[in-house]
Amino acid sequence: MSQLELKKLSRKKLLELLLKQTERADRLEQKLHEANKQLEARQINIEKVGSIAEATVALNGVFASAQAAADQYLENIKQMQDSIEFELKRLQLTNQQTSTDFVRDIAENANGK
Repeated sequence: MSQLELKKLSRKKLLELLLKQTERADRLEQKLHEANKQLEARQINIEKVGSIAEATVALNGVFASAQAAADQYLENIKQMQDSIEFELKRLQLTNQQTSTDFVRDIAENANGK
């Protein structure tokens, strides 16, 4: 509306226009407030997602370390098992040789007496 048209309006009409504009401004201010709240909520969600991503990366590091430790433990157990099996075979061979020598000594003693 032009200034000339506004000058021609009565005081009552001007007040009605002012009231409508004030109500419109209030509605727009309320919409802006709601939009700001939604934006803030989204920013909080983005921060949470960032925190979750950081936590995931940290947990992946923990899980990787735990897996490496478990793998090392299993490797140590395998090496111990191999060592024990080797020692067992060595003792079996020694025991077999000792038994063979013992039987031979008994046979020689039995024949020699």
